[in-house]
Amino acid sequence: MKISFSKSFLAFGAAFLVMFTSACMNSSGERNADPKQGILSLDSGPLLNKGEIKIHYYLPAGKTADMQLQFVMHGAGRNADDYLEGWKARADEYGLIIIAPELTKESFSSEEYIGGRFLAPEGDIADPASTTFSLIDRIFEFVRDELKLQNRTYNIYGHSAGGQFTHRFMQFYASPYVDKAVAANAGWYTFPDDEAEYPYGIKGLFHDSDSLRKGFYSDNLTILLGTADTIRDKDLRQTPEADLQGLTRLERGEQFFDYNKARAEETGFQFGWQKVYVPGSGHDHTIMSPAAADFLYGQMGLPEMR
Repeated sequence: MKISFSKSFLAFGAAFLVMFTSACMNSSGERNADPKQGILSLDSGPLLNKGEIKIHYYLPAGKTADMQLQFVMHGAGRNADDYLEGWKARADEYGLIIIAPELTKESFSSEEYIGGRFLAPEGDIADPASTTFSLIDRIFEFVRDELKLQNRTYNIYGHSAGGQFTHRFMQFYASPYVDKAVAANAGWYTFPDDEAEYPYGIKGLFHDSDSLRKGFYSDNLTILLGTADTIRDKDLRQTPEADLQGLTRLERGEQFFDYNKARAEETGFQFGWQKVYVPGSGHDHTIMSPAAADFLYGQMGLPEMR
């Protein structure tokens, strides 16, 4: 278990509505002659109370039983359709099922997205089933049933705001399904630091923060950084607390990785993370997405620094 609070999951009492889908493979994972793309809709349920969640998906040609399932988390623009498009070529190349949830600004504030609704309004740690993080496993189970897939695990990638979501998802939510995670070009981070106040740290939130760190450090997590993501643009948080992490997204990602690697070495905890660079890329998901796919599935040997 990653963390010390309850791991109860949301009961599946909500009715599921299919907005759009096309005929897919049967439960034996038969070969799909042509690529298939569509949108499913999942009721967010009474605990989240966010209405219907659109789920963009892409199934390349091939036998689905042989395909891995890849979640793609969009940035602050909430443009899940664009992110899906950015993965389609690599999905065809590597045989990947792409799932891109759309968490709209109308339903999810910035904090409810990037912070996952980790804290309840009164400031206590929320029931995991009421967090935005819980949607990922629910979507996985729902899509697996609707598209008749056989996957038992998934990988997750997020860029920018999606990178923020992804690293907090791995830190604060104990999914039984997630395998590998890639957090790309996140604007700022929540450090598992007992001295810094949330959302920059975890001061006062856990009775046993070492258990949190031990689980987090053992994750297969990659911090993916564009070497040219060095612009302090208007979308970059520039609070004093964020600037302590570095002045650019590149610096902040490096500091987040280096801090946690050093902490793991001090405590003797297993450290499963990697820090990987995409040469020449700025804050551009159209470059970072294929690079992430190549790293996860093609093992293209992107520059790495531990």
